Amino acid sequence: MTEVEIFKQSLDVSRIMMVITIIVSITTVIFSALSMAFQRSHNKRSVKPFCTIIRVVESSEIVIRIKNAGLGPLILGNIKILIDKDEVVEIEEYLKEYLHQKSIQISKVKSNNHVVISTNADEKVIVIKNLKAKIGIFEEVSNKIASCIFIVEYCDIYEKQYQTID
Repeated sequence: MTEVEIFKQSLDVSRIMMVITIIVSITTVIFSALSMAFQRSHNKRSVKPFCTIIRVVESSEIVIRIKNAGLGPLILGNIKILIDKDEVVEIEEYLKEYLHQKSIQISKVKSNNHVVISTNADEKVIVIKNLKAKIGIFEEVSNKIASCIFIVEYCDIYEKQYQTID
């Protein structure tokens, strides 16, 4: 074997090693990118909130609570009411107009001010107290509120928007 043949054989081995190194590097980069994408997806799912609407109707007050039954904080957005299966109205406008006709006051409405509800916690968003109204009128109002369909818009800490209809 001459020196030229030995050099040619050594050069072929170097080329093969270089190709193998490039293939391993590209494979490593691809698997790293996939692993990072899966981890990011897992992180987003691990802090996903889940909104539950709790209605408590008693003889002297009506309380609507929003409970976060998910794994991450719930950032409350708008609360709306579905009327007649096609008209969506902001909760504050509807309650003020409807309850004003019935002479009943709202003592608390939290909507549109981005309330943050932590995991397994709840927040009173609507409290309607029977101050001066007659019992029959307050019973009518409580039946109306109990039969309403609420639409709650909220988001997670990654600002992904969600909506719950109840």
